[in-house]
Amino acid sequence: PRSLCGARSEALVHISDWYPTFATLAGAVPSDDANISGAVYPIDGVDVWPMLIGVNATQPRPITVVTEVSAIEVVAHSGGS
Repeated sequence: PRSLCGARSEALVHISDWYPTFATLAGAVPSDDANISGAVYPIDGVDVWPMLIGVNATQPRPITVVTEVSAIEVVAHSGGS
């Protein structure tokens, strides 16, 4: 949107989120489920456009893994192994 021209966002976005975001903006339905050995897996990304334009301030996924270290920290803080 024109109102966001030159604006910055500090939101964390995973690379897998760009596909569903751009697909949705283009009017496509990003539902390219993968069929692997008979099991169906949905795409991993989420549409982050509402978060980027400020309509929704909430991160659309509970965890955004940025590095291997952050993944280890999330597991450690959640009590997992």
